Amino acid sequence: MRLSTLVLGFLVSVAGAVGFVAYRKATEEHRVWRALLALEGGDLHSQSAGRALFDRAVARLPRPDPRVQGPSPWRVVRLGGHVLLIEADILVAVPDTFDLVVHAFGEEGNHLSSASFSGGWRIVVNGAQAAGVAELRAPLLRLDSFPESNGRDVARQYYAVVRDRLVLVRLEDSEGRALENHYAAPNHTIGPRPPERTSQEWEEALESNDPVSILEVLVWLGGGHAPAFTDPDPRIHRESRAEADLVHAVRTSLPVRARVAELESSPNAWVRDAALLAAKALPK
Repeated sequence: MRLSTLVLGFLVSVAGAVGFVAYRKATEEHRVWRALLALEGGDLHSQSAGRALFDRAVARLPRPDPRVQGPSPWRVVRLGGHVLLIEADILVAVPDTFDLVVHAFGEEGNHLSSASFSGGWRIVVNGAQAAGVAELRAPLLRLDSFPESNGRDVARQYYAVVRDRLVLVRLEDSEGRALENHYAAPNHTIGPRPPERTSQEWEEALESNDPVSILEVLVWLGGGHAPAFTDPDPRIHRESRAEADLVHAVRTSLPVRARVAELESSPNAWVRDAALLAAKALPK
């Protein structure tokens, strides 16, 4: 009986010690997270203490693309109920692609998703902030950018978080005009990869009443894509045949063509701009 009491006491002590360690760890992680949120709006490239906090927050996350090693802690942006931790290249020479990694978290620090992508070919991304747009019912991430050595005139890139996933909804030039994305050459593609969907799923997404979901489809549909039914030259970095065939299938769908024509007259200016670009890309 006495032995049992001693064992029980030992187990209680161990459980208490484990619980105390877990409590201290959770408290420390909470402290780090709150300190990181206080750095919103600052450029962490020049803040060693801020970079250290950022690194602790993302240390256990898998790199979304193991080939992307260059970006370093850059910005903290709060977007509605999400917190975006953004890593970006530090420009030391003329860039080829400008690499970014965006980690989406909940307000309490729970990791939701990560995306690695390019901000453009020979385009420098030099600003990031939350933006509200009257046409959309969602907060947006706006990345400011400028061309370097024959890069495209891409001045603003707008992204939304849809079901915890970062999506591109609009590119603009320095005059505020909507631009198409380039998918045929992956090194010129801006933003995260489109989601894996069948042609039917893309068609259904375009029928949504949510402007953000509609814009995601129209941006992909109206972008520049490789020719369908043509195998890529292995010497050239090009969109895959499967991807090119898929966009062709969606573009030639009669319901999709009818929906795009309808959206060309949308009262929403961004949807209308994106639909006009998509209409130009549809096969005649």
